[in-house]
Amino acid sequence: MNRQMKVFNHEQFGNVRIIEEDGRMLFCGSDVAKALGYTNPRKAVRDHTEGGTKRSMVSLTTNQYGVTTEQIVETTFITEGDVYRLITHSKLPSAERFERWVFDEVLPSIRRTGGYGQQLNMELVAQIITMTVQATVKELLPLIMQEKRPEPERREVQVAVNNRRPPVRGVSQFKIVSSGFAEVVIELSRQHKTNREIRDYLFEQGLEISEMSISRFRRKCALEPTVLTIAV
Repeated sequence: MNRQMKVFNHEQFGNVRIIEEDGRMLFCGSDVAKALGYTNPRKAVRDHTEGGTKRSMVSLTTNQYGVTTEQIVETTFITEGDVYRLITHSKLPSAERFERWVFDEVLPSIRRTGGYGQQLNMELVAQIITMTVQATVKELLPLIMQEKRPEPERREVQVAVNNRRPPVRGVSQFKIVSSGFAEVVIELSRQHKTNREIRDYLFEQGLEISEMSISRFRRKCALEPTVLTIAV
């Protein structure tokens, strides 16, 4: 089993330990619960997650005389889905900020570079993606949309996309529009594709974005039918 642990620090939320295990990200449950303001992290993990999985970790303890000892302790690690469940149940006002930090910064950075803090300038990345995607989007869209979407509706939405051209913002869901993939995500949603399937497809096309950002974009579509004219 290939396992590697990294510790990420945020000035507001403190340290969060993450294990990359055979391509899957596992979070230290108590770290996440503490960051989200739960007074009893163990109870929060027990009540609001699917239980997590135990992993043996080395714990360092330094006594009053400066002597450091090591001991093996079992720590509960949880999946990305369980992290989102803890965020949903948290009463901390900054829970949404924690969500953006984890799902829009930390995880994409790990998947792209293998470590947080090595990411490229996101505006530059967005510009590169836009230039490359625009060269092929006219060929991709008809293949994806011709089976289920009427031609008049396709023309109407295309006009909305071209007219808006929203700038890249700090919230990653707007990258879907600015990168020219809004129609793709809408059509895949109508085909009942999951957030993970949509994320994997966008990744293959060169757009790195989290499942949470796709979920927020889809919720926005559900609440506002004219999604492509969102005021940003």
